[in-house]
Amino acid sequence: MQHPKDADLVAHDVLPLFAVQRKGEPSKPVAFCGSAFLIAPNLLITCHHCVRDKLPPDQGYAAVQQTPDGVPIAGFLENITQHPGGHDLVIANVPFAPVLGFELARDVAVTGGDVFGYGYPLTDTKDSPQGLTFVLNARYLQGYVMRRFFYDHQKYVPTPVYELDMPAPEGLSGAPLVLLRTRRVVGVVFGTHDVGVIEERSYVDQATGQRTPELQRIVSFSLAHHLDVVSTLLVPGTTQFLRSYLDAKPTQSTTPTAH
Repeated sequence: MQHPKDADLVAHDVLPLFAVQRKGEPSKPVAFCGSAFLIAPNLLITCHHCVRDKLPPDQGYAAVQQTPDGVPIAGFLENITQHPGGHDLVIANVPFAPVLGFELARDVAVTGGDVFGYGYPLTDTKDSPQGLTFVLNARYLQGYVMRRFFYDHQKYVPTPVYELDMPAPEGLSGAPLVLLRTRRVVGVVFGTHDVGVIEERSYVDQATGQRTPELQRIVSFSLAHHLDVVSTLLVPGTTQFLRSYLDAKPTQSTTPTAH
């Protein structure tokens, strides 16, 4: 898969996630929650922290997909199922089918391997005659795997992750991590990892020689869930892990494989 040639196709399978009013036509989004993607017909993956808040009865979590005519349609997430191991991942049913047709990779991304992500970071809002409007900023982000390690998550169980030399702005959580020039998903972006501080400018006391930082820059790297974790999501309504579920079903997409 190459960018920007397949960017429009990617956008059909990587969807923005909202809290949406259940009543009314069209459905009205009330809050942006992150990114998500279709891994098979009616199956969507995102991060648990994107959908963990309990919503009022008149609201639900929904992914939004555009029709070929550019009309946005909200599809509510049903049977939201957290990873059985307690990781920051969920899988849910949605009324959408993939266009591109991502595949779950067989092999993990290697250290130094090129990857990309696509999602909806830095989503903005503006007032309009129809009320609050969300301004989506879909972005293609590219980088490489720096290392693989166990991350001691503050709110979830320790988890195997990829550390990436790639930006991960707020709103990218839930985006697929894909091997460059393929449609093979190797992970799911979920956050950043602050690894140190670089002193950009400092003041030195001439009398004592003590250095006082005036400007510091925090060094952060993106984090993505490891393929092994994604593969062991439990498909709603079944007793199958995602890997075995996908292996038992034929590949389904509405476009040929990109070369």
